[in-house]
Amino acid sequence: RAIHATRERVRATAREQGERIETLQLELNTDPVTGLANRRYFINELHRVLDAPTADTAAAGHLMLFRQRDLPAVNAHLGHAGADAWLATVGQHARAVIADAGSAAPGLQIARLNGSDFIVLIPQLDGPRAALLAQRMRQTLEGLRVTLAQGRRCRWAYALTEETRPGEYFPV
Repeated sequence: RAIHATRERVRATAREQGERIETLQLELNTDPVTGLANRRYFINELHRVLDAPTADTAAAGHLMLFRQRDLPAVNAHLGHAGADAWLATVGQHARAVIADAGSAAPGLQIARLNGSDFIVLIPQLDGPRAALLAQRMRQTLEGLRVTLAQGRRCRWAYALTEETRPGEYFPV
């Protein structure tokens, strides 16, 4: 009985430690406000994708950057807690756009790089399909704009660029 009880305590402790490790890994790789991947995780994923062998030496996909240009004004207007709640909503909607496109574009990754900057890794999509995804993201984000002082709405800035292999244009 003592051995059985000890074995059960050890199993319970191992489960608790496993759950704690999983929680810490999520915290390490996730932005606490938006729930999106954080900068560190995204950069590691980008390196992994760029370092992966590919038969095609052409561009492997695209990167989409978007920035909330008026985040300080949003913070002032909504307060810190309100701005965080709004950013969490932005994260949920952006993640939904990525999830909707996921079956047509495996490997999509979205992350929050810092306070106002977000990035989407769009591997294995040609230009027109990447532009369509970027358009869907833009439409989603435009619908989430906050009305600020003097009735103007916060602004988003967008960029879509082709992802290239290291050394493709600049030999290493």
